[in-house]
Amino acid sequence: MRGRQKLYDDLIQPRPEPAGNGKRLYMAKRDEALTYRYYFYTVLIGYSYEKTLNILEDEFYLSERAIIARLDANYDVLKGLLTEKPKVSQIKQKYPYYSWAG
Repeated sequence: MRGRQKLYDDLIQPRPEPAGNGKRLYMAKRDEALTYRYYFYTVLIGYSYEKTLNILEDEFYLSERAIIARLDANYDVLKGLLTEKPKVSQIKQKYPYYSWAG
């Protein structure tokens, strides 16, 4: 196709794969963020379980079933959050790119 080499092949370099299994690394990070968001909505904001799942479906593009499975897999993280009871300001430092306004 005309212009491909100049506009694409010469300018865009393929991204190198992270060492190890990059997909698992990103999934673990996503799942931890999902768990923190679940804690935020249910504990700090006080939303119902159903409302929280609906919001998380939109935020993470996951089905309700997948969200429940990921939260179950991160049960220890959630349990730690419930024990430590971090404030919104502490969570915001860890995940500054999310909106933490209630």
